[in-house]
Amino acid sequence: MKEESKNKWNLSVVGGINYLNSITKGSSIDKNLENNSIDHNFSYNFGVYLNYDANEKFSFRVGIHKLQMNYRTTRILIEEPQIQLGSLTQINGISTQYTGTINSIFNNDSHINITQKIIYIEVPTELKYRLKNNHNYKLDLIAGYSTLFLQNNSIYGDSNNTKKFKIGTTDNVSKVNLSMNLGISNQFELSNNLFLNLELNYKQYLNTYNKNNMNLAPFMINLQTGLTYKVQ
Repeated sequence: MKEESKNKWNLSVVGGINYLNSITKGSSIDKNLENNSIDHNFSYNFGVYLNYDANEKFSFRVGIHKLQMNYRTTRILIEEPQIQLGSLTQINGISTQYTGTINSIFNNDSHINITQKIIYIEVPTELKYRLKNNHNYKLDLIAGYSTLFLQNNSIYGDSNNTKKFKIGTTDNVSKVNLSMNLGISNQFELSNNLFLNLELNYKQYLNTYNKNNMNLAPFMINLQTGLTYKVQ
């Protein structure tokens, strides 16, 4: 009777680092840049999960996270002084102070870099299947999906002689994105109701861009850790 009366709810606080890349070659900013190299910088996420232990094998969780993605397109060659920043057709909202030639804006550097910073509120919904259950260690397989709501989409420029500054935004990012999630979770017991979590997750994004000429198929590898408090 005591086992059946145990509370099956628990709360997790998590944070992690993300590595973003793409299965296919392309540009996140403009199709004219798809042959340029892209640095997929490491970024971060943090948030909470509400977990429900259905039985000894299955549990469910839903969460809310803040997630940042960075795409940095490097060494964009400026071949002619009359090239305009506005020739990158996907970039919107360029301030009037940046309407000069690219050369004058970037202090006559021969190459420039452009970074796209995307911030989402992510709502993951996932099923966990217990593979191993020792006294103080648990191993789970994770599968599910996430719905992501766009919060920020900004474009920044920089070069050797110019500090990073905001250029504008793009109109190629969907306001609602989806991902399919797969991962492994390790849980270590610290006390009767406190656990340390370590997870490795793969997320394949399905609806990042709303333009047909965006060839990227982005995915993310996420290393995540945190604490779980089990309600008694």
